[in-house]
Amino acid sequence: MGDTGLVPPAVRLPGLNLFLVGFLVLFLELACIRWFAASVVFLQFFTNIALIASFLGMSCGCLAAGRRRDWLGYFPFITLGSVAAALTTLLAYQYWSGLVVDIGPSIAIPMWRSS
Repeated sequence: MGDTGLVPPAVRLPGLNLFLVGFLVLFLELACIRWFAASVVFLQFFTNIALIASFLGMSCGCLAAGRRRDWLGYFPFITLGSVAAALTTLLAYQYWSGLVVDIGPSIAIPMWRSS
């Protein structure tokens, strides 16, 4: 029974799980940041709020990993609530757009024509 250089499946599986969970968390974070910034008008001015919220969510997830309660079953409902809140905010903005103070269109001035 010599060393064949192969990693036993019991060791390889947690590494694969860690990679998949990390990939999915970062993908969901990027998707939420991009989608919220594109859909929720108020987040266009405060782009770092979505980034801070995603890091806070990942931190809370890491803290909750040691608990006995399985939060994975609640994930679809929390995600659905986040999407519903974003769509509600967008609909409220469209409905009451006459009451909102808007800064107007953004006019980009090229740096070579600024003087």
